[in-house]
Amino acid sequence: MQYFKQIMQDNSGCPSSKRWITGLFSVALCTAFISSIILNTKADPEIVHAIMYVIITGLGMTGAEKFAPK
Repeated sequence: MQYFKQIMQDNSGCPSSKRWITGLFSVALCTAFISSIILNTKADPEIVHAIMYVIITGLGMTGAEKFAPK
C-alpha cells in the first residue's frame, strides 16, 4: 500500500492530480475492454480514443515533469 501511495505522489510528496486522473482513466479503459470481451458489447471508438488520449497526455506530462528544471 505504501508503494501505491508513493506512485501517486509528485516529486515534492504531494498527491499528483495528473497521476490520479491517468490511473482512473486507465481503469476505465481496462473496464471497457474487459466488458467488451465478457459481455460482448461494443464501446464507441471515439470515446475509447478520447480516453486513450487523456492517458497518453497524462503520462507524458508526468514524465516531462520529472525532467523539467526546478
